[in-house]
Amino acid sequence: MSTPWDDKSEYLAKSRTVWFNDDYLQLLVNSVWKIDRPVRVADFGCGTGFLYEALLPHFPAGSSYTGYDASETLIEAARQRAGDGTRFVCCDLLETDIPPQYGVVICQALLMHIPQPERMLRRMIAAAVPGGLVICIEPNFNITNASMYVDGIDMDGSNLGLLAKLWSTDQAHGGPDRCVGTKVPAMMRRLGLQQVGVRMNDCTRLADPAGDPEEYRRQREALAADHFGRGPGEEASFVQGLQSRGLTEEEARLQYRCEKQLYAQIAAHEEDFLALIHPGLLISFGRKI
Repeated sequence: MSTPWDDKSEYLAKSRTVWFNDDYLQLLVNSVWKIDRPVRVADFGCGTGFLYEALLPHFPAGSSYTGYDASETLIEAARQRAGDGTRFVCCDLLETDIPPQYGVVICQALLMHIPQPERMLRRMIAAAVPGGLVICIEPNFNITNASMYVDGIDMDGSNLGLLAKLWSTDQAHGGPDRCVGTKVPAMMRRLGLQQVGVRMNDCTRLADPAGDPEEYRRQREALAADHFGRGPGEEASFVQGLQSRGLTEEEARLQYRCEKQLYAQIAAHEEDFLALIHPGLLISFGRKI
């Protein structure tokens, strides 16, 4: 089926590679989730199969993986990269009943794109076997924006309050919740999961021109894929767009000036700007009883 994500394969490939430290994923599997025997894994909203490549090597030998996504284009890209013990299914996860057959049901940056995230979480729980682990890796954009630093810019003027207002009004008008990561543990408890826990992902992204050249290139590519420092465009249309999402004209013009300043700083230091961002990913998990 056709989705807005069909042309996002390259973006997903470049952005996801800087979200996790491999040793932390190993810690989660072995010491936090304590997965010590082969398990069947379902990845809801798998995209191009990033979690298969990043997480499955840390699972016990004999574990299997099934990725579910609504985009046939992304599913096909995932199939081309996958190895043995994998399966990919194209379907609408909100409309497809998946029987309880998985010991681990996981999603990454999925609930943040869904206006009714609790409905999707119910689907994830339904796909888990009794005793199975349900894991959601989701951000809180307020944390992400508060952690951002670009050398040479006073980030205290980055309008965190306006951005928080923007996420809130988007949700109030039926849009997705960009801060859902901090709310998932409460949702899990309401839906009956037990032994609910949460960890903050330890990965902090540093684009440092004085560091390893390959790492700097990788971080710069990921920032570009995330449209970091992209010019805000023409002011009138920018302001009109933010007003339609609940900001006042004064607030919208202030946000425009802020983004224009950020863009100018990055453009002036095209090859050597230093930036730090913590993605603000919360890793929530609970067991189905």
